[in-house]
Amino acid sequence: MARAFFFCAAENKGPSPVLAVKSFLFPGVRSNIPAMKATTVPLMLLLSASTSFAQGKPRDWKPATVAEVTYSDDEKVVPRSHMVKREGCQGGVGCYDKVEDEPTHVPLKIATYRFETTDTSYLVRMVIKYGNGHEKPLNVTIHANAKIAVEGMKIHVLDDDGKDVKLDIVEKTAKAPST
Repeated sequence: MARAFFFCAAENKGPSPVLAVKSFLFPGVRSNIPAMKATTVPLMLLLSASTSFAQGKPRDWKPATVAEVTYSDDEKVVPRSHMVKREGCQGGVGCYDKVEDEPTHVPLKIATYRFETTDTSYLVRMVIKYGNGHEKPLNVTIHANAKIAVEGMKIHVLDDDGKDVKLDIVEKTAKAPST
């Protein structure tokens, strides 16, 4: 059956399903479907509009004060291993043994921030990895005002540059009501 399909396409006895799928996926290349070009533009506009609406989620920003910033050093231990072929084994499944190597120690810096609103205090943590250059400490000023938005156990912070940074909440404490 498959042979007949390919011979049919090779002998030009009609458009093959392979060409129809190819022209559907790549309409500018050579379209066997006349309506395909007319539907491509609205489809692309719909996709771009849906992604732009999904990106901008409005947040409930609250004023907060940066009460405390602390840094601590830590390290992550990454186990390493390699495979060794057994003596006299011809290869295949079961011919290799796993040998543990010395683990790699990756230095980390842990930044802990405490934000205080009128009714709640939030302790958040940011792990800064050395060596990749992309992660930097949060750009906030101690004892200055900041804006935060809480979503479950995540917090969004607008730093001094206006950049929205998402962090994990470690501890959430309600303030005692004043009398």
